[in-house]
Amino acid sequence: RVRDAVRRWPHVRYIGFVRSPEEMAAWYASCEMGLALSGWETFGLSIVEALACGQILVAADQGAARGHVEHSGAGLVVPVADPAALVDAIEALWRERRENPEAWAARSRRAVEYAQGLTWERCFEREVEAYTSLLAIHVQTMNDG
Repeated sequence: RVRDAVRRWPHVRYIGFVRSPEEMAAWYASCEMGLALSGWETFGLSIVEALACGQILVAADQGAARGHVEHSGAGLVVPVADPAALVDAIEALWRERRENPEAWAARSRRAVEYAQGLTWERCFEREVEAYTSLLAIHVQTMNDG
């Protein structure tokens, strides 16, 4: 279907699988807007990579996509498998880009700032904090019972 779209519309390109991290970073950085429509991403590394490049995202309302976009404020969330909502969100963001470039630029900055907070070290620290909190709750429950 993608190859058919490429033949049908001159603005659509299919680049295939990209193996090089540098090439992938260049592709991300060349886009102003991205789509994160998978409803079952657990962490969403590709979503964070797009945000790190300043992309504004239209994201699925499930999984990691929703969390990353809502926490970053760098895009809009749409229901999974709702083409009309997807079109509406894309149109709304492009209208914002045209009519309010300052708001568009602020979304892009928030995307980068949010992604910068998701280093492997910070993610590990947050995981340890979560487990420590759960352990404390468990110990308290054991002491109370």
